[in-house]
Amino acid sequence: MAWTFTPDLTYFGRTLTHRFVREGRFVTRLWHTDAQARHSTRGTWVTVQGNPPVADPGGPYVFGETNAQALVWTATLDAAASTDDFGIVRYEWGFGDGTRGTNTTPGITHSWTNVGPWDVELVVEDAARLRATNHTTVTFVPGAPPVARITGPALVDETAARDGQWTVNFSAADSTDDVGIWKYDWQFGDGKTGTGRDVTTRYGAIGTYTVTLTVTDHAGQTHATTHEVTIQANDLPVPAITGPRLLPRPRCHQRPLVRPLERTRLHR
Repeated sequence: MAWTFTPDLTYFGRTLTHRFVREGRFVTRLWHTDAQARHSTRGTWVTVQGNPPVADPGGPYVFGETNAQALVWTATLDAAASTDDFGIVRYEWGFGDGTRGTNTTPGITHSWTNVGPWDVELVVEDAARLRATNHTTVTFVPGAPPVARITGPALVDETAARDGQWTVNFSAADSTDDVGIWKYDWQFGDGKTGTGRDVTTRYGAIGTYTVTLTVTDHAGQTHATTHEVTIQANDLPVPAITGPRLLPRPRCHQRPLVRPLERTRLHR
């Protein structure tokens, strides 16, 4: 009489004891030979279950603005403190925003679209399909808001004009934020707009214009500032004509008049 638990593990005897080293469902076979040398085989399933796992999602988690990128907040959660007597085979997360994620390792990374707090659920499962659930929270905290600053001329004269258009450069390079500025939005006071840290615009008429800069950091916080620029022309042009003041009197060349009668007489 022989027992097999794996292809390379065989026991002999009427009764025996076997130690399973992990949870799960296993097949065990009994090989029997009777007195007439007839062979028979029987198999059975053995389900090994230990204690249920313990879910520990970590946290509560609090992250700063460094985890933000263009209004998307990203963080890594760690369930390494979860335990099981034989080992956890599956970590299933519910992120509180209607999405879920599954991993075979304790860590997982997810992105949210605002600061929360988010109620996060963790479900762990061991090899015997025993499960445990626990919750934690994830919160994001914005840092200091940005500060907008405009660098540009206050007066632009005719030297910057060409074909009736004054070209002006502005910069937001002196604007600041504790983490970083995401967007620069400009209004030039004449109905035109622009984006970017450094911009160039053209004005088509003299006057004073109010330029507005709005900066936005990655947490969505904004700050705006204004700057006045005056577009002016220089002195009016003075027309000047170069040419003679007096033209000479033209000479008249007259041919002598010959009367038809006299011409007749000459030809006689």
